[in-house]
Amino acid sequence: RERLQVLASHWVGSGRQVVPSGTMSKIENITFFPFSPEGTWPLQVDSVSQSLTDVGSLCVYLKHYEKEEYMLIPGKRGPLARKTLRLVFSASATERDLLKGVLQASYFRTLQGKSHSESEVIRRSKRLAEQNMNQFERDVRSAGWQTRPMLLFD
Repeated sequence: RERLQVLASHWVGSGRQVVPSGTMSKIENITFFPFSPEGTWPLQVDSVSQSLTDVGSLCVYLKHYEKEEYMLIPGKRGPLARKTLRLVFSASATERDLLKGVLQASYFRTLQGKSHSESEVIRRSKRLAEQNMNQFERDVRSAGWQTRPMLLFD
């Protein structure tokens, strides 16, 4: 998960350049805490029940992501109310859905704080991930990164 975040963050921030595999160990995090290459909005893979607390919010996110196998849910959680991105997958999600969700998280971090509402940042970051997913996946694979299999566990 962390390596994928570093790849997506670097790709978004550098104009579509993939991190060479030999430099990854210099960049990645070695802690067990939620991680963000940009230092803000760490990403956590979580369940819907842990990510959303009310049915109204669930309906809003289901509408945003109606044709997707994932949802990216920003929020403030924990005792210090730290801003966190939660990535939630359906049971039928694939490796591509994981790649796309992490790519959207990188776009979200890039766009947040630029006087857009949170729902606008979600919409724009999702659109950017949709537009650039094929190229991101090709670039990551052509740089020699393995994208399969990906295992999610708690």
